[in-house]
Amino acid sequence: MQSMASGDDALERDFHDLMAAAHPVSAMAEADALRAVRAYPQILLAGPMFGIAEQARRGWRVSCLGENTPQGARDALAEDLRRLATAAVDPSTREDFRTVAALLACERRDDLTVAGRRFRILRVEQVVRMNTGVPEPPRPTDPDPRPGGRGVMPRTPEFLPAAGEDLHGTAAAELTGRYEDTVPDAGTVPVGVRGDACRALTDYPRLRIMAPTFAATERIDGGWRSATMPCDTPQQARDTLAAYFSHVVPAVEHPGEAERAHYAAAAERLHRDRVDDLTVAGRRFRVVRIGRIVRLGTDGPEPPRRSDFDPEPPAGA
Repeated sequence: MQSMASGDDALERDFHDLMAAAHPVSAMAEADALRAVRAYPQILLAGPMFGIAEQARRGWRVSCLGENTPQGARDALAEDLRRLATAAVDPSTREDFRTVAALLACERRDDLTVAGRRFRILRVEQVVRMNTGVPEPPRPTDPDPRPGGRGVMPRTPEFLPAAGEDLHGTAAAELTGRYEDTVPDAGTVPVGVRGDACRALTDYPRLRIMAPTFAATERIDGGWRSATMPCDTPQQARDTLAAYFSHVVPAVEHPGEAERAHYAAAAERLHRDRVDDLTVAGRRFRVVRIGRIVRLGTDGPEPPRRSDFDPEPPAGA
């Protein structure tokens, strides 16, 4: 993960004025974000994720996000197009969807129009706040259903406006202000990676903070590694970690009877309580909040960069 320089000059804010002037819920979230800025002042770039956006009348609607590679997002778009073809009533529209889905099986396409609808593979940067080597956990104001799978909260599709002010609040301005001009130092990454990052500054200068995701991580060799895929809510990350303790560890790692009991107790605790940091059988796990930033230009959200990790060819290539 790449570190960004810190600075807190923009953080001086009168909380009393904030609470009086803003909507109470928004004010609570802003105050929560400002506390996180102070408690976790370091920002690490955790790498991009990719998804699907469709152009709408006043912007772009994100219908899918969470793929690790551009090709994963292209494959997801091809599957969506096949579903649209099945549902289409008009034969020509049905054929258009099927034709483009077949094209995606053979070619890397990140921007295409089919049946009058424009789709794009978009790139979103993931960021994690840190403090002395410890990543930020979920915030009290993050939407979080009750433990045990009760009250599951489906994610609302996000909308990226074509124009207008995207940032609200000191904490958002602090994050994007530190990110907007960040490029890897020369010599620390391949030339192509740095060149793509520099081009993004001018081609996609607007920034928008998207809803965060959450993942369980494990402390290994002095760092933190993902133990689960990104999840929409903290509780989904806890439930996924509990499933790892209950099913993967016994089947794959074959712990002794005593350790197996510890993992089973930890899984039960994750289902029962909102716990975001725990140690099991000498291993430390933590549920982490992952921020997401998308770059926008005059033609829409930033697509994958040429230097992005994209090892798999299309299935039919």
